[in-house]
Amino acid sequence: MKFFIAFAVLVVAASALTPERKAEVDAIGQECLTSSGVERPKVADLRKGVFADDDNLKKFISCVFIKTGGMNADGTFNKETIKKDFGERKEVLDAALLCTDSHGATVDETAYLAYKCFRTNAPTDYKPNW
Repeated sequence: MKFFIAFAVLVVAASALTPERKAEVDAIGQECLTSSGVERPKVADLRKGVFADDDNLKKFISCVFIKTGGMNADGTFNKETIKKDFGERKEVLDAALLCTDSHGATVDETAYLAYKCFRTNAPTDYKPNW
């Protein structure tokens, strides 16, 4: 569970989510951890900014993105949800929206690239402190 909670922090990255939304994201992450088959150490590595080229990790990220509403099942991004979840700081929202231009060969790859882009472009003080 600790691994998932850490990933939920990755996804919401200290945004202005309500306690209810944070609880929803936590539950989604746990579900995606199980359904993707990702190895927990790979999720832990994400906390450190290490992006393994692993299909199950990519499935995990896309699962979380889709179930939280930030990404549609076809791999396109729901910018309204992103604005709602990340809109409190303009520079964070700008980084998130910039990364909606990420495109991979699959939905899972697109989610992975978008998350990697966000971690690269988000303000340093906004990234999780791990």
